[in-house]
Amino acid sequence: MRLRLLDILVCPDDKNWPLKLVILNKIIEEEIPEFWVEPETGVHCQYYCAFKDFYLTTEDGETSKEKNEIAKNVTQKDCEQCHKEVITEGVILCQNESCNRWYALFDGIPSMLPSDLRDEEEEEFFITKWGSELAKKGVQLIKEKYELS
Repeated sequence: MRLRLLDILVCPDDKNWPLKLVILNKIIEEEIPEFWVEPETGVHCQYYCAFKDFYLTTEDGETSKEKNEIAKNVTQKDCEQCHKEVITEGVILCQNESCNRWYALFDGIPSMLPSDLRDEEEEEFFITKWGSELAKKGVQLIKEKYELS
């Protein structure tokens, strides 16, 4: 998975956006894959840059910020660096406190299923495998929910 996906992913349960990614493993590609530049923002992402944790829109979420304001915070060089990173393992967190859902990222593929379709065995395996590493990063996974420390 590339960080670019966080520009458009929403929580399946409550439709909250943006989601937060905790990276557990990634690879860096030597070559930069081709990418386009959004005309409204001057960078690759349209709404939110997860690489720099920067909103590219105003509070209404629909109007792009001025290009010069964006350029002070996110550059095409940032986009190039971001596109070299491929996240292979991680956890995606819904930041809405009334939801607090988490979604596993296995082999570069996010498992973004709503509550009624989640696989408990897969979640338990993920917690067993990555729970201590996530705890070091201040994230405690508890079945479907998570807590920050």
